[in-house]
Amino acid sequence: MADVTRTEVLRRYESECYQICCRLLDDDKLAQSAAQSVFINLYQEPSFFAASRQVQLKMLLKESFRCCAGYVTVTGPAVAGAGAAAV
Repeated sequence: MADVTRTEVLRRYESECYQICCRLLDDDKLAQSAAQSVFINLYQEPSFFAASRQVQLKMLLKESFRCCAGYVTVTGPAVAGAGAAAV
């Protein structure tokens, strides 16, 4: 598949990917960065472009979760909230 075609296919998923990352990270700049990582990784995955739309969406979701997980930290309010709930 030509590079231009790969780019066109990925552009179809820009909105979904960004929305997923925004919901997971709750931060616009982090979501943009994570979405960029998702597209870089999917661009390098030949099976993504050979897959059906349904499978592409599943791959997009899985890669979005994976990339967003790299931005999640275990410090701050999340830990304090968990500790407070346990007390």
